[in-house]
Amino acid sequence: MPQAPVYPDAVYDTSYSLFRLSPLYGFGLISLPTHGRELTKLVRQSLTSSAAAVVADENAGKELDHVKATKDDVSGVVDFVVSFDGGKKGYHALLLPPTTNAEVLEGSRKRKRDYTTRETATAFDHFPLLLLRVPAAVTAVFTHYLTTRFDARCTALRIPSSALQSTFLDPYLSRATELTGPLQLTYSLPSVGCKRFTISIPGGDLASIREHAADMSSTTMPVLQKHLECATGMSLDEDGVEIVKVACATFVVSGEGKVKVFGKNREGVDVGWVVERIIGAAMNGVEP
Repeated sequence: MPQAPVYPDAVYDTSYSLFRLSPLYGFGLISLPTHGRELTKLVRQSLTSSAAAVVADENAGKELDHVKATKDDVSGVVDFVVSFDGGKKGYHALLLPPTTNAEVLEGSRKRKRDYTTRETATAFDHFPLLLLRVPAAVTAVFTHYLTTRFDARCTALRIPSSALQSTFLDPYLSRATELTGPLQLTYSLPSVGCKRFTISIPGGDLASIREHAADMSSTTMPVLQKHLECATGMSLDEDGVEIVKVACATFVVSGEGKVKVFGKNREGVDVGWVVERIIGAAMNGVEP
């Protein structure tokens, strides 16, 4: 498996909302200080307007200090830090560059061109994934700034059940070093009463299930599903029964477009693959 890029600390240990970005026209990395100043002005105007007097309960009464934009030279990630009260509280808006990992992009829609971070001839910059951890009022300002200032489209990234399984769950189950903690799967139901339920599978059980799957020359997921059906007495193949959230020691991803990647395992376990697959999910949904 190709080595995933090393991403900056801001990517990890924080819950983010996922957005898909089309190429930005005239974004210009050398203009990051200008973007930061423009956003600072716009956010301040928004926070002082009557429509956005309260940013969020936790930030009520706090004054915006500034919006600072920086780029990580190793990963290419652009980080907008929104600071309140003189920088004591920081929120992040991260623009992540495309991945070139063929495995991550396998099965994606046909595209007329390969993605690179910069197309000099057309002045487009490619950051297909936007991670947002900012108050709601700032989210509105930030996404509006990107779409109007750079002629781009920004949409919430939703991950269907099939993609949750193929993009995150199946690769996780195949990685031998990561089945130490429990795995939690949340299912949605079509019934009127119980809408969702969560099943927790201990790491030891996962290892045994995978060994059993190997003995049967099968992938892990079908054996795991049969195990869950026996444990719950439910058929997980019925129409309307879908996986809507996957949580483990490495990451939490929900179909509603929320993600948290845990960086505490970075020294012993490669977690960059999770970030790459989230980027891939954004790229695979981009129309040619």
